Amino acid sequence: MHRHHDTKVKNLAEEIIRNAIRAANDDPRFDPIEKRELPSLIFFR
Repeated sequence: MHRHHDTKVKNLAEEIIRNAIRAANDDPRFDPIEKRELPSLIFFR
């Protein structure tokens, strides 16, 4: 947050999406998902 509660980004929803994609693709703490793991994944919307 900046002065007068303005955020640094114009669209907070788009920034959240960008950060989620970065975390999913570029987080060195986790190994990539393997094809054999796909059937056991649970997706939430």
